[in-house]
Amino acid sequence: MKHKQSVRIAVIFASMTGCISAQTQDPNQTNESLLDHFRIDAERSQVDFAVNHLEFMTIRGAFTEYDATLRMAGTDWTTLELRATIDTASIYTGRGILDDNLRSVDFFDVVTYPQITFSSLTVVPHGTEYLVSGLLTMKDVTQEIMLTLAILDAVTDARGHTRMQIRLSGELNRQTYGVSQGGMPDRLINDIVRLDVRLEAIRQ
Repeated sequence: MKHKQSVRIAVIFASMTGCISAQTQDPNQTNESLLDHFRIDAERSQVDFAVNHLEFMTIRGAFTEYDATLRMAGTDWTTLELRATIDTASIYTGRGILDDNLRSVDFFDVVTYPQITFSSLTVVPHGTEYLVSGLLTMKDVTQEIMLTLAILDAVTDARGHTRMQIRLSGELNRQTYGVSQGGMPDRLINDIVRLDVRLEAIRQ
């Protein structure tokens, strides 16, 4: 499936090669001058979802248009900040009629609500991974959700660029955001949608 670029995910973090320390006026704030910036490699990233249908079948899909940058203070993942914007019209399941229905007013209503956004609030250690809380806005409804962050890899490529691979996963209730066929029963589709976001970012 072809990935285009048009979701904005702004994620804040710094150098992957070592810790950076500095004095700031407010110890609870990060010195902007110490932040390294990363851009998302959209060809090697993906924003996927899955939902059960009729209790025995899983419908899998993705949003194919997204853009992202990342930054973080040193190697302290608790300073990570994430901002994301996804184009709802880019939803793709490979089922033409279903995709048209999902884009319609019955579900995402992409003309009225062209974007989904996410802004992280906190990042805390959780075993070998991290828990990321943040505000997800969809169809003008904003709710806090929790995602699990796994660090997959951090390498230097042949051109000397630092590349970071991370995975964000979690669940949300689509009914909370009004992603539901108005006036019609939703028994055939599970309310819980599983998210699986894999990002590869290149240090600038």
